[in-house]
Amino acid sequence: MQLYEVVWSQGKVLLLDKIMAEDHRQVDRVWQATAGVGRKRMKRGILAYRAAYPDIRFTVEAISAVQDEDKVFVYWTASGTNTGPIREQPPSGKQVHFAGISLLSFDSAAQIYESLVFR
Repeated sequence: MQLYEVVWSQGKVLLLDKIMAEDHRQVDRVWQATAGVGRKRMKRGILAYRAAYPDIRFTVEAISAVQDEDKVFVYWTASGTNTGPIREQPPSGKQVHFAGISLLSFDSAAQIYESLVFR
């Protein structure tokens, strides 16, 4: 899945212009009290995480389609070394490993228009 293995892992955020709706809405159950709206905001967020974890690598472990809907669940894992500040937290220098499940919804142009992230 390009969102994780190309955009997040390789930092190629310009690919979002092709795979994500401009008015994309993201809800992250851990980091966001309110939904983040917009492809530009998503790009900034990814670049901020990549600055804090420059070696971050995401792996898609499983994908499951929601029957009769334009949605998929994606189970992913990630790891990276925290060498930069993130969300007012200083770098720890530690390797981190985490996993999550995202529910991605697609519009009629097959672009991601909503992401719900659970960790």
